[in-house]
Amino acid sequence: MLRLHAKGRPDQPLIGYEIYDKELDSKSMTFVGRTDWNGRLTVGKIDRPLRLLYVKNGGAVLARLPMVPGHHEVTVADLAGDDMRLQAEAYIRGVQNAIIDLVAVRELFKARISMRIKEGKLKEADELLEMLRNEPSNEKIANDMGKKQTLFLKAIGRNANQQRKVDEMFSVTRELLSKHINPKIVNDLETALIEANKRSGGAPAEAETPSDEESPPAE
Repeated sequence: MLRLHAKGRPDQPLIGYEIYDKELDSKSMTFVGRTDWNGRLTVGKIDRPLRLLYVKNGGAVLARLPMVPGHHEVTVADLAGDDMRLQAEAYIRGVQNAIIDLVAVRELFKARISMRIKEGKLKEADELLEMLRNEPSNEKIANDMGKKQTLFLKAIGRNANQQRKVDEMFSVTRELLSKHINPKIVNDLETALIEANKRSGGAPAEAETPSDEESPPAE
């Protein structure tokens, strides 16, 4: 029987962690099973006495455990769990999806505002532009990410491997943010609206009121 628990915390079992058996003379690995609610997994004997077990979670290898099944009733492994890394990964995936959605929203605003400017509906264009300005900015998303990254790294502690993986995920997402969410769209639309207002004399282009000469004579 193999039991996994968090480092220094026997009362904190590592649940659902994948265990693989690696052949000593090759690179192939065989899935053995997942730890249960108490971090336990029964590991049976095979044709060779020593088994080299790999512990994985979320695709990441956390430990290599040499084990002789049956030699001890329970083999206990004291591991640094990576639940915080997985939480960070889930958070980053959510941020990346939000960035993709925001790109689509900004492009839609750009198309609608450009159309209003072209049609001379400058008041409507200005209102839409203000709505676009109120969408989450690069700075807001980056600041929120910075706060979250600090919390994740603090919770992970001194595990350099997990810290590196979290830093890499945040770095990639910041590059995505800088590339796709920047002030250029808003700045270009503001410039286009200012120029349109200048051409129209500073007033929104509305339907003209008929002049007195064009008004029908009073009866």
